[in-house]
Amino acid sequence: MINIQPESGGHAKFVEINPNPVLSCGANGELHFVNPATSKMLKDLGMMDVGEILPRDHKEVAKASLDTSTALVKECRVGGRILTWLYQSVSGSDEIYIYGHDVTGYQSSTSDAMNFPRSNPSPVLTSGADGELHFVNPATSQLFDDLGLEHVGEMLPHNHIALVKASLKTSTPLTGERKVAGRNLVWLYRSIDGCDDVYIYGHDISGCDPKIFCIEGFPNANPNPVFSVGADGVPRHMNYATSQLLGKLGLENTTDILPRNHQQLVNACLGTSAPVTRERNVAGRTIIWSYHPIDDSDLIYIYGYDITDYHPNIF
Repeated sequence: MINIQPESGGHAKFVEINPNPVLSCGANGELHFVNPATSKMLKDLGMMDVGEILPRDHKEVAKASLDTSTALVKECRVGGRILTWLYQSVSGSDEIYIYGHDVTGYQSSTSDAMNFPRSNPSPVLTSGADGELHFVNPATSQLFDDLGLEHVGEMLPHNHIALVKASLKTSTPLTGERKVAGRNLVWLYRSIDGCDDVYIYGHDISGCDPKIFCIEGFPNANPNPVFSVGADGVPRHMNYATSQLLGKLGLENTTDILPRNHQQLVNACLGTSAPVTRERNVAGRTIIWSYHPIDDSDLIYIYGYDITDYHPNIF
């Protein structure tokens, strides 16, 4: 097993206490660091070699992430678990961070999930197996009006029905693109376990560098809360896990769970182009929020972790 090699700096502390696996590797795929959560996962799975839980093409994915300066997501199944790995290259270096998530038990209840999309600032729709739409949230209606279209189908991918069927059949998130009325729209199709509905998350990336969007799809599958915000601190995208956390705590407003100095953290993150981590205690829970700037943009990803039930000795 790889020995844990402590890093330095604020992000290192966040990596250490992160309840999910975090690793780093070089351009050749050789691992430089694994956090305690990675070691715990290995122990739980009864394995000794970190390579056993990483994608088979780990080295190729790491190299591709570094060469293209984009985040790449891979899924693998091991020991009866479904693990998702996000490869994120570090700007200005040959280092790559690898963030792991066990999504095996990520179950979405259709009835519970219907509440969150209404407040999502990005378009969210649901579709049946035949491609017929069952629900559209207000943001979808607003986009529809802004584009001056006559039917919602005009802004969905041309192969919408095929994407729905493929997502249901493979249980894999799929992405389709549609250019309409001078806008570039990207849609993420995600099937819901236990039913024939598919959730469709829309993003208008007309003014974005393509590499910014490459990690936009991943938060939807992330079992932990994820936001993306602009320089004004206003959420532009929130994933379903954020809604679950709000419901669990009996809260309605995202400001109730984010750090009290949220806007200052956004300003600091953008001003320094460096990750910033803060803690928030609310409703008896301890939540850590990590702010990560997106290169060459005014966007920030905010990752949340409820560490209340993790004993300090684990780390």
